[in-house]
Amino acid sequence: MPIATKEEAHELLQRVIRDWWSDTGQPLLGSQLKVRMLERAPDFNEKNFQYNSFSAFVRDCKGIAIDIRGTTDFAVAPAEHAESLSERTEVEGHTRIRPHFWRAFVSFPKDNEVRSFIPETGRVYIGPPGNCPPSVPIPPIPREVQLKWRRDFINSLGEESELRSVLPELTLQGGFKAFTVALEDRPGLRKRWHSVLVDRVASTIRAWGEPIKLPDEAWLLGYDTSRGTQGITEGGVRQRIYALLDQVRTEDLLELRIPIRWFLDTPPKHTK
Repeated sequence: MPIATKEEAHELLQRVIRDWWSDTGQPLLGSQLKVRMLERAPDFNEKNFQYNSFSAFVRDCKGIAIDIRGTTDFAVAPAEHAESLSERTEVEGHTRIRPHFWRAFVSFPKDNEVRSFIPETGRVYIGPPGNCPPSVPIPPIPREVQLKWRRDFINSLGEESELRSVLPELTLQGGFKAFTVALEDRPGLRKRWHSVLVDRVASTIRAWGEPIKLPDEAWLLGYDTSRGTQGITEGGVRQRIYALLDQVRTEDLLELRIPIRWFLDTPPKHTK
């Protein structure tokens, strides 16, 4: 049926984002979001609801989190998973946690799903138990622990912080959404929280990896910043390429026809 109202269009948008999250545990890029909207509602056009652009239509939708990336694109996730948008947050300079490790440790578990690390390939497995190869189990960070991190963060801000009013709402029923909403209009605090969150997650992964002697480079994306972009190490480039390919659908990979360096912002090698 055609979409008749703005409310119906926003409900469809929310369903698309939640379905994507349920399938992948990853944020959805704006360029892919509209494609999926049109797959479900070919007649959709944000201009029918008085929006000048698709991004304006998305920003006006409740119940989702949005991260503006550059001048033309953005990423979205369900509001209760807004922290997934902070995967780009830096740890130790320009080091970032690899997306599949982030999802395995941070996203909430589902029924009939296991998460594990496969030493032979260096990959993370998330899926049905019956399909899991020999691997090391990954325990997701419990909801209670993640809520405690949020309480600790608010308490660290001092008695005068406006966020203290949110503390009673930080329960398993709606606590994550309440915290996300409280930070929406506070970009400075949101950035501080993302930094704290990534640091906590990194510490958790590092402690988990110690018994199996897992090196940091197995779960971190990083490069040498001493010489700016030109200081990227070969290992860092490889890790960033792997992370990029992890996020691209197989059918899209088969159509890739441009230099991968364009995605990585690395300088070309000049030959004489």
